[in-house]
Amino acid sequence: MKSYIKYNVIIFSILMFLSCTNIEELQNDPNRTTEATPDLILTKLCINAFSNVSLDAALASRQMANVDSNADSQYYTWNRASFNNYDNLREVVLMRKEAERTGDTHYLFLADFFEAYFIVNTTSFFGDIPYAEALKLTEGISQPKYDSQKEIFLKVLNKLKEASTNLPSSGISFKGDIIYNGNPLKWKKLINSFYLKVLLQLSKHAGDADLNIKGRFSEIISNPTLYPLIENNDESGQLKFLDIVENRFPLFNSNSLQTAYTMEKTFIDKMKSLEDPRLFEIAQKMSSAASLSTTDFNAYNGVLGSGLLSDNQTQNTNGNSSRINENYFSNPVNKPSFVISYAELNFILSEAIVRGWVSGDAQEYYQKGIESSFTFYEVSDKAATYLSNSNVALVAGREIQQILDQKHIATFLNSGWVSFFDFLRTGYPVLDVSGAGTAGVSVPRRWMYPNEESIDNPINLSEAIKRQFSSGDKISEGTWLFE
Repeated sequence: MKSYIKYNVIIFSILMFLSCTNIEELQNDPNRTTEATPDLILTKLCINAFSNVSLDAALASRQMANVDSNADSQYYTWNRASFNNYDNLREVVLMRKEAERTGDTHYLFLADFFEAYFIVNTTSFFGDIPYAEALKLTEGISQPKYDSQKEIFLKVLNKLKEASTNLPSSGISFKGDIIYNGNPLKWKKLINSFYLKVLLQLSKHAGDADLNIKGRFSEIISNPTLYPLIENNDESGQLKFLDIVENRFPLFNSNSLQTAYTMEKTFIDKMKSLEDPRLFEIAQKMSSAASLSTTDFNAYNGVLGSGLLSDNQTQNTNGNSSRINENYFSNPVNKPSFVISYAELNFILSEAIVRGWVSGDAQEYYQKGIESSFTFYEVSDKAATYLSNSNVALVAGREIQQILDQKHIATFLNSGWVSFFDFLRTGYPVLDVSGAGTAGVSVPRRWMYPNEESIDNPINLSEAIKRQFSSGDKISEGTWLFE
């Protein structure tokens, strides 16, 4: 964690220096350093990749609701997203360059992971995106072609596999590593676990011989020595927050979180129906239920995310909806943010077994995922009672829904858009559109490409849209990945 603190001190110092220095002087200074060591770049990439606390994702995934405005993410009225991840990919390119310049070539393995991570994240939002040519701006390619999603995922899977295979388990260390403090074995476990996450995201294409999803998944599971996985909560791919300026939980002291947001009804009802004690760690009692115990499920309620804003505001004003637990805005450290948690990995393994990709006990991994989540919420002493609930146990024919409902709870405000993408992939968790606020609205299948692409790369953009979408660049058009 010292590297994390050091990084922000350096950034602050640079900003102070720039504020007192003429930019033209910096450009003309022949003695100015134009190179960065790979460890500094690694720290920045860790922060950008592992910071996955997203209120927009919580709204779209029907975990929270905005009672201040008709939020696009809540009412599924969004249009375009940005290509900001290409800024991160440029940092990956720079880390490769600096690793080769300094001879610290072991950073190249982590560069492969980060490249795969940011590309998967980006293509999941849009569909086809530039990849093979996108990282070649220094070679004079300013208008990169769009790769198909199938091509992208084949490259990503091969890149992750190669990174894991070539990364030594010991004998090296990574400076600037704020995730695993330089431990290569833990990075190897993360890469393999993320590889399985990507394979599951491709579940719609399990029969594609080129992708060989089942074979790839089985290869990892059947070779634990060669392909070790995350084994406990401490090994999760997580960014821990610190009570230091620029290192705190992103929603700490957020006034809007305290006043403009409340819990979503279907999410609360799901937890109440299972008598889930994690609810008490996620939400506050309704103000109208002040006389009830904190552990009384009747003290909790939410507004319907698909409901009319005016109705939700009335319900909230009357004290009949639960706010988020105060830890999320009053605790500067709160909970970590994940690329993949141990809980999520276990749910991935459970689902893969249900799908017949590998042999094993789906119930066992399902329970491990729940136990991991209970530990995360610091209620592990209540896990055994919860797991004895007949409504929690897996039921034949309903396993996928149950697994993804549990993942929905476990990833609350810590894993970005995981549950929304699960919905696009499987239909679970169910995202409610029954209210009057979303009348005639369907859950979007994607985001439209950024406007800048129509100016900077119009020919390749137009070709990509035509080959993918019959009605054009619309949020209602499904992508290859999820169709």
